[in-house]
Amino acid sequence: MDWVGCAGEGGKEMRHDVKCWSKYFDDVKSGKKPFEVRFNDRDYRVGDIIRQSNFDPETKKYIGEFVDCRITYILDNPRFCKDGFVVMGIFVVGYGREK
Repeated sequence: MDWVGCAGEGGKEMRHDVKCWSKYFDDVKSGKKPFEVRFNDRDYRVGDIIRQSNFDPETKKYIGEFVDCRITYILDNPRFCKDGFVVMGIFVVGYGREK
């Protein structure tokens, strides 16, 4: 795969591979959407990488692009988040195309 980005910080982070609907993908890649709301079924942690693959929910097919984001912050306060969900601050560290 082609990849543009920077190396991790210490190599202990986990990489989580998730879908990203096409209508949000460009905003994540450009940094316009610096947050992610997810069900926390993966034990997300600050420092982990989320690889978001561009996915079209209508055709149920992957587009072939991905963006790697580092988790910079996690909000899991039940006052602000639905039960089991988290809001994560993210920062783009790389992007590319699947081969």
